[in-house]
Amino acid sequence: MEEAEGDRLEDARNILAEALRALERIVNPMVDMLRRELQRLLELFRTKDTYRKQGRPYAISSLASHGRQRFTARGDAEDVRLFATRRMDTYLEQAKRPDEKPPTADEDVREEAEPERAVPQDGDRWTVTSVALRLLATVLSLLAFSIMASARTSGWDGDRYGRYEPYRYAVGVNVVVCICSISQVIVELRRLHRSAAPPSTSIYCIHLFLDQVLAYLLMSAASAAASRNHLWAARFGEDQFCRKISVVVWLSFLGFLALSANALIALANFFGRIDMPAN
Repeated sequence: MEEAEGDRLEDARNILAEALRALERIVNPMVDMLRRELQRLLELFRTKDTYRKQGRPYAISSLASHGRQRFTARGDAEDVRLFATRRMDTYLEQAKRPDEKPPTADEDVREEAEPERAVPQDGDRWTVTSVALRLLATVLSLLAFSIMASARTSGWDGDRYGRYEPYRYAVGVNVVVCICSISQVIVELRRLHRSAAPPSTSIYCIHLFLDQVLAYLLMSAASAAASRNHLWAARFGEDQFCRKISVVVWLSFLGFLALSANALIALANFFGRIDMPAN
């Protein structure tokens, strides 16, 4: 503001633009409001006339808000509500309705005692998709190892999956994928239900690591089972046993796609949480 007061609006705009670039890659509702505040200041610092009429009062209000860590009015800028509380919003709404009877002190106390529901953050905009994909991977893996375990013949040799290492490997991997996917779904739902704070980068790192490892294991298991099944069908012909193995291979491949998509979501969320320095 010192630069603007000294008729150096361009220097002031450069400082605001640099601060805005520093916040580009941070995903957080509070930071979003701060970005809107900086963008509004850039608009009001465009000319000297605009600065004197609107920019200076807006800047003084912003300085007072950040200095005192309290909400201050900024004219008609309703989208910037830094440090605003739920109780403050309630009182403002009550002030707009003077004809209605305000709540009693006891009612205010009871309302304050009620826990606030967690509000989804912008950083979790893919959480619903991610949970759905994990549930899909769980169902596909459950079907895969169930079908594989039931694959057996009633002929003289009594073929079954347990006699072949690639099939045992496929069953084991699908069981692991099913258990891990269920665990990740439970963790995600519990976190969303209990906390409105955005998750740390370590959470995304764990999800990214698990999704990549599980996807690799699932793809390798599907490839091993497909190779063994193709060899058997080429030598002895295709029967019901081979057809069940083929279904398992396709289910495993679809599970691999679901895990790969989750890995991409975790990667995008991870980089979205990193505060990248401005150039």
